[in-house]
Amino acid sequence: MNETEHIDQTEQPIDPSPDAAPAPGGRAWMLVILVVVLLAYPAARWALNRRTPAPAGTPAANAAKAGASLQASLEAYQAGRYQDAITAAQAVLAINPDTAEAYNNIAVSNLGLKKYDEAIAAAQQALRVKPDMQLAKNNLAWIQQEKAKASRPAVAPEVTAKVGQLLNQSLEHTKTRQYKECVSEARQATALDPFAAAAFNNLGFCQALLGQWDDGIKSVQTAISLDGTLQLAKNNLAWMQQEKAKAGKQ
Repeated sequence: MNETEHIDQTEQPIDPSPDAAPAPGGRAWMLVILVVVLLAYPAARWALNRRTPAPAGTPAANAAKAGASLQASLEAYQAGRYQDAITAAQAVLAINPDTAEAYNNIAVSNLGLKKYDEAIAAAQQALRVKPDMQLAKNNLAWIQQEKAKASRPAVAPEVTAKVGQLLNQSLEHTKTRQYKECVSEARQATALDPFAAAAFNNLGFCQALLGQWDDGIKSVQTAISLDGTLQLAKNNLAWMQQEKAKAGKQ
């Protein structure tokens, strides 16, 4: 087993997807190493809707106008012109007020403006119109996560650097099977930054390697509560629960 596949070298994931599910085949789905510290979420992460279908009874001209406005919303968002993106999406709603895709675009555009409450309200409205819209569900979770992060106290750059150093050291200790040392360094990282989800993930994984299943599960659950998009922690949680169940049967 390659233990380093379960832990983070730094605080932020490159491209965790909240909808990703572990693929079958042992631990192959755990082959993720997180290497970027405190990166902002890329705009492409939650794709905006490019088109909206014309509802029954809508004149073709209005449908074409709605589609063009939704496309304009996308392009404005991608250019960082968030207010323009909102205005274009509102033009869609003026034609058809039940366009979930337009509410979704308004949600992520408000997030770009750091208007978290407005963003949440728009995502929720998208889901009221279309309850099974997975894109809006993803964005709602993302927005709520970003709002929670924004309310946290700022972390000094030197603290962030030290946390990253400790996470790299914990990674190196898993390579040499020095799991106690890994636990010690991950604990230090969580003490420095109690909101460092990656540190709790590393702590939990190394605890699990020591056979401390309950402690490990608790630690990765904390990681997930801090960053619901951290797929690595979700994968580790599933693995730990399976291994704990196996150990209980022996």
